Amino acid sequence: MASRDQVLAASIASLPWVLDGIAEDERWALRYIKDIHAAEHSLGERLAAFPWVSDDIIDDERWALRYIRDIHALEPSLGKRLAAFPWVNDGITDDERWSTQYLSNLAGHSLPLGTRVTEFAWLADDLVKPERNALQNIAALASRDLPAALVVAEYPWMADDILDAEWNLMGDLVALADAHTALAGTVTGFSWMADGITDDERWAVGSLRNLAEKEASVALQVAAMPFLTASVDTRDWHALSSMVTLSGSAAGLALLTEQGWFQAGLDDDEAAFVSVLADLADRSPGECRDMVVTHYIQSATVSLPLAGDIQLVAFRATPFQANNDLMDQVANAVRAMEGLMGVPFPRREVIVLFVDPMYAPGDPNSVIVALNVGTHMVVTRPEVTRGEYRQTVAHEVAHYYWGIGDAPLWFREGGSDFLASYALDQSGWRSLATRRINVSSDEVRYCSLNGIEDIQKLNDLLALQGYAAHAATAYFICNYYLGEYLLLNLYQTMGPEASSNAWNQLYLLAEGEDRQLTEDEIYQAFLRNTPASELDEVKSMYDQWHGGDLVE
Repeated sequence: MASRDQVLAASIASLPWVLDGIAEDERWALRYIKDIHAAEHSLGERLAAFPWVSDDIIDDERWALRYIRDIHALEPSLGKRLAAFPWVNDGITDDERWSTQYLSNLAGHSLPLGTRVTEFAWLADDLVKPERNALQNIAALASRDLPAALVVAEYPWMADDILDAEWNLMGDLVALADAHTALAGTVTGFSWMADGITDDERWAVGSLRNLAEKEASVALQVAAMPFLTASVDTRDWHALSSMVTLSGSAAGLALLTEQGWFQAGLDDDEAAFVSVLADLADRSPGECRDMVVTHYIQSATVSLPLAGDIQLVAFRATPFQANNDLMDQVANAVRAMEGLMGVPFPRREVIVLFVDPMYAPGDPNSVIVALNVGTHMVVTRPEVTRGEYRQTVAHEVAHYYWGIGDAPLWFREGGSDFLASYALDQSGWRSLATRRINVSSDEVRYCSLNGIEDIQKLNDLLALQGYAAHAATAYFICNYYLGEYLLLNLYQTMGPEASSNAWNQLYLLAEGEDRQLTEDEIYQAFLRNTPASELDEVKSMYDQWHGGDLVE
């Protein structure tokens, strides 16, 4: 080095870590600076002048110099661009050291790819963990499927700040390429991959990866199906996840994939059917096997003012009855509930699976009419059950608004009963006035006979017993009864607009803060929206049917 640039040699010789004895990392750092300087004097001098080179050279810094050298050897302009980034100048962190290695790997696989990545604005800023992860994953993808990596580098979202969903998705592409040589290239060809990655799209690619790691040939077959290629909704990744679960069964996935309707390629309705199979296989394996072989589909679309088009689809093992009006029931419920809540219906599709009778745990005489399991609704076939079928189905639709983590038990269940009653009123099936009379004469009386006079008593018992023990009591149902009765009375007293405003505010609060509402927040929302002329009556009503100490 001294013969090429005496000044640089003297400068390096005077550095403290040279004077006090050169350690292993420092010896290698000198080698890399020497190599760079031999190729391009100005770059070697610039690197030697970095503040962190003047201090003791540590492991991260030694490796960063090595990869800058390697990149410069491949393409001098690329090496100079990297050395000019502020984060290279001000000291090398662990993330930055690894990032230089991934950039070196990228350039080694493809200079155009390495050049394209170094043009991203986020690479010139302070480099953070998600960006390091993105570099790692695109470099790994390039080593397995270079054309796929080149496609990813041209996605518009790659030029913006890297989000967790994006670098995770790139990691899934690497795993897909490992599972089958054609999979990553197939997925990167989907048109929806080029836009910003939604949660549904992220989970779809992740679920396809999980399937590919178990059954690569099935994953490749599925990746070419219509339900996945044009767009992705929640039901689509649920279908993929269901296939992953079925792959753990000796015959589950094999039985599915040998069906002609599956081999022809799933459309959206069939993807919705596949999405419920894992749950059905767990509940009733024999029924699941039968439905995989033979099932019937009914579907419809309801157009809502706020949410737009919502897809409704139902499945059963036998033909739908000619007078079946299930789609109308669900459509009416969805429409009415969105109208009252004043926010878009929270799902893009409502999936209903009709099954043989379901029984309450430990009670073979108690048929469960319907359950909302999150991904779909499970409903006992109407011809084999009795009771308030319409009310129960609408109640489960309401749970798409009010789930387990959103509100106290009485409001979640009583509120879903109220919304169901409201929907039946709006459809002309049964008025709220009639429902209120029925609840008062039958259900409220039942609670009183079981020693439950108000909601606070239920809250106290729930806190004392825990949910499992509380749910086993005869008075557990009073969370539904008294909750609905209070809300029916509030609606009648406050009026439609004021009541709707309260429901809207409570939902937005629970969703916006992703937590369960408190008792005081529920009370305050109804008080806040009550007309002044009705305020005393609402307070008295709340005190009678809820009870407890609430903040006014």
